[in-house]
Amino acid sequence: MTGKNSLTSEENAHNPARSYSFLAGGGEMGALTRALDWSKTALNTPDTWPQSLRTTLSILLNSKFPMFLFWGEQHLCFYNDAYRPSLGNEGKHPLALGQPGDQVWPEIWDFIKPLIDQVLSGQEATWSEDQLLPIYRNGRLEDVYWTFSYSPVSDESGNPAGVFVTCTETTQKVKTFAQLIESKTQLEFAIEATELGTWDLNPVTGKFIGNDRLKEWFGLPPEAEIPLTWAIDVIAEKDRERVATAIERALEYSSGGHYDIEYTILNPTTQQSRIVRAKGKAWFHDDQTSYRFNGTLQDITEQATAQRKVAESELQSRSLVEQSPVRTVLLTGEEMIITRANEPVLRSWGKDASVIGRPLLEVLPEMQGQPFPKLLADVYATGKPYTASDAPVTYIRDGLKDVSYYDLTYQPMQTTSGVIYGVLSTAVDVTEKVKARMRLEESERKLRSIILQSPVAMSISRGASHIVEIANERMFEIWNRSPEAILNKPIFESLPEVKGQGFEALLHHVYTTGEIYRANELPVTLSRNGELRKMYLNLVCETVREGDGTIYGLMQVAIDVTEQVIARQQIEAAESTLRNAIDLAELGTWSYDIATRRMTYSQRMLDWYGFDKPVVPIEEMIDAFDVPDQARHKRIPDHFVWNDEGVVDDEHAIINHRTGIQYIIHSVGKRIENDAGIAVRIEGTSRDVTLERNMQHMLERQVQERTEELEAINEELAANNEELAAASEEVEEANRGLEEANLHLTRSNQNLEQFAYIASHDLQEPLRKIQQFGDLLRRRYTNSSDEELLYLERMQSAASRMSLLIKDLLSFSRISTRQVEPYSVALNNVIEEAQDNLSVIIEESNAHIQVGILPTVQGDKIQLSQLFQNLLSNAIKFSRRAQASAPMVPQIIIQASQLRTEDLPASVKPTRQTRMYHHIEVKDNGIGFDEKYTDRIFQVFQRLHSKNEFAGTGIGLAICHKVAANHGGAITATSQPGQGSTFSVYLPI
Repeated sequence: MTGKNSLTSEENAHNPARSYSFLAGGGEMGALTRALDWSKTALNTPDTWPQSLRTTLSILLNSKFPMFLFWGEQHLCFYNDAYRPSLGNEGKHPLALGQPGDQVWPEIWDFIKPLIDQVLSGQEATWSEDQLLPIYRNGRLEDVYWTFSYSPVSDESGNPAGVFVTCTETTQKVKTFAQLIESKTQLEFAIEATELGTWDLNPVTGKFIGNDRLKEWFGLPPEAEIPLTWAIDVIAEKDRERVATAIERALEYSSGGHYDIEYTILNPTTQQSRIVRAKGKAWFHDDQTSYRFNGTLQDITEQATAQRKVAESELQSRSLVEQSPVRTVLLTGEEMIITRANEPVLRSWGKDASVIGRPLLEVLPEMQGQPFPKLLADVYATGKPYTASDAPVTYIRDGLKDVSYYDLTYQPMQTTSGVIYGVLSTAVDVTEKVKARMRLEESERKLRSIILQSPVAMSISRGASHIVEIANERMFEIWNRSPEAILNKPIFESLPEVKGQGFEALLHHVYTTGEIYRANELPVTLSRNGELRKMYLNLVCETVREGDGTIYGLMQVAIDVTEQVIARQQIEAAESTLRNAIDLAELGTWSYDIATRRMTYSQRMLDWYGFDKPVVPIEEMIDAFDVPDQARHKRIPDHFVWNDEGVVDDEHAIINHRTGIQYIIHSVGKRIENDAGIAVRIEGTSRDVTLERNMQHMLERQVQERTEELEAINEELAANNEELAAASEEVEEANRGLEEANLHLTRSNQNLEQFAYIASHDLQEPLRKIQQFGDLLRRRYTNSSDEELLYLERMQSAASRMSLLIKDLLSFSRISTRQVEPYSVALNNVIEEAQDNLSVIIEESNAHIQVGILPTVQGDKIQLSQLFQNLLSNAIKFSRRAQASAPMVPQIIIQASQLRTEDLPASVKPTRQTRMYHHIEVKDNGIGFDEKYTDRIFQVFQRLHSKNEFAGTGIGLAICHKVAANHGGAITATSQPGQGSTFSVYLPI
């Protein structure tokens, strides 16, 4: 590579631009960008470039789509390899790289500079389609058409610093479209030049459309669609039934759809009579029903009249030949003597009347070697007429060969005795029609060329089997197949993995209805390196039609958008992860709109406040604050909107509108600004810290109480100091001991949450000694009085109850202080272990336990085992008595289902919000209870029966309530006295 931007190997080695990763790759333009000495430009060396420019250049250089970038105040130019061909071979490349835009594009700067200014001023991005922008390339100024978009590239401050250009040169497309329009115009002219009428009948509606010539011949009105019966009425009565029968026959599938008939029409307005020849074809669906019937109508009045005159009299044949508007010549004898020739045929030969009486090959020696002399000889010899359409005939005119095309008819001429004496040749010049068709075919070839060169994936298939006729390289890349494996084969045979994905019905629908199909991000599974992988395509499928409008096949246009879809899905997954994290952290989310002064709350926030609607005015939110906090917070919105940092970090008490329950809420928020730096809203999260603050306040009260006790002791000691002056050193030592004790007490209060756990362990040891000494006393004094043994039994019983109480307190303390470490827990296994632990009382009570299919949940197995073991134990313990005071057999049913959040009972408030919950029911036939005590039974030490009736500590259901809350759920119960109870556990899914 030579030129202004080229560097020697030594210079390249010392060029720092070559060491930056964002300039890596990029083909030729990547190499040129790395090689350029940027220190001589306004941008300076790449190590000073902003991150926004680096990121944009990394995308631009490595993209396969044509891209261009204007950067900075001088609009310095960058472009990639895909854009490079648009600059031509001799022109702006490679000098344009790093140069100011007005120097690179002087010929169009007046046009593109306003677009650049528009984008940099913060207005909308631009879009131009098939825009003519002449540029200098390939050594000259060329007319070039572009489809392009200008969009802003913002720097680190958020201000537009550059203009990103994505573009495609559409010069060839524009020129091809113009050629297609010209071809269509020429075809319409050719049809007009042949003086034919055209018609297109819809067999279903019985209506047809026709060109102006046909309507003029039939004297029909100019409506778009005309009933067939109107045209039938114009046909001469002698021909009417024959024509109707021919139409009915053509519409029958067995006829092949062919239609060719001559008849007379009588214009109802002008009373002009015409003899016409109708030729057409009917088209059929797969079920053999016709859906279209079209063709042409030729006025053969004069031709038919001439033929009748020839048949009536040889004398009339001369007049027929001479007056015929078509090229007509009568050739007689084996030498094909030109006996009669009208003016049109002589004019087409370039001859005059002097040729009459001479052999055809003598007059037109160029016919030698063409098929016509033999065809004429065959008609003369066999008496069989010959017709041909679009037959090419080569003439020598002015010493040059000239090819024309004719619809030919060679008709044998016979005497009244049936002897053939000659051949009457008629020819209709269809040169323009044939050439128009050739131009149309050439247009189709150009269309194929467009498809092959298209920057997007395109293909054309033919027929109902969708046999692939043509496809470009990008479509083969999507299919991941070679051309040999696809072309001239049915698409679903070549791509078997596509079957069953709905594309068979899609293509069939478009092919049979003609409706265009468009879809964005359409999923399709295709084979990639032996594996099936899902892709996403933007797809357009539409019909390709013959010249007569019949559907020939389908054209598909596809753009692979897999990377964009996957990127969006990853963003959605990240958002979902964030929402889950908020749920796990038991946070509420909120947003404050500064303009409307309205708060938008999540469901958890609505539950805390007791609001019914998610959007409330800021004043309504403040009214929910506890009275001491209301005045302080009325100024907060303005404060945290307009301070320098725009951050709110506040703690306040609220009163739930519905329940009256007080919550202490800790809220953290951040101000969000628009592009102009104006605050528009505050986004934030809140957390319920009620339990934490209550614990803190309790600890503070206990510290205060102990501090006051110490102060009282200190005062007493100070008073005694006057009486014990001699012992002052001991008092000082005592004071230091008290200060140390006070420090220890403060530390003890900080660990208050572990008090119950430690106390339970410390109390167990003396109880065990009491029970052991009691057992020794019973064995030693077995012969003592009944009263003494009764005292020992009461002592042992009280120690056992105390031990059980301490164990339950220990369990409750563990559950209160131990965090749940979630892992998969099969509840059926949990129930089975609980039954094993309770096997003795189950056997003693003959309890019958029916367990359904239970779910696997995320949680702590030990805590869940305690929950269900306590429920089973209570169901057995609180069994009813029969009439004879014998206990009834406990009947226990455990079953599970799922509930949506909105279907939860109003009294159930899970500690973690989610869409669905497991609902596990434990039903029994026990003594039941009055439902007014439902909340009470889940509190610590709350009992509905005396210990003499039913043993227990009153802590078991409190443990159940705590375990359910630790797992983000809840527990409640329904019951009636004497009707059994149902305990319902709700755990989040």
